[in-house]
Amino acid sequence: MEVPVVVDHLKTERPSYLGFEAWLGDKLANPSEFASRREIFNASVIERIHAEEKRADIQKNLSREDDGSLPREGVVLNHVEDWHYAHT
Repeated sequence: MEVPVVVDHLKTERPSYLGFEAWLGDKLANPSEFASRREIFNASVIERIHAEEKRADIQKNLSREDDGSLPREGVVLNHVEDWHYAHT
């Protein structure tokens, strides 16, 4: 798929993330391969473990000592950090 086609779609339709995934799957020659790759990518995002350096940075941003009570999963740490910023 050509990049200008994708960019034009994003600019004109402004789809949600899931809407973009669906549109992309419809446009590709092998939708089943796209579905498999999408599942693998989404699982890698959900299961991602932050490196110790990133964990330490988030703990610092939270003004909290790293006592090991927060999990290492990136999604959870990102949510905790987002909630911190939303309530400060």
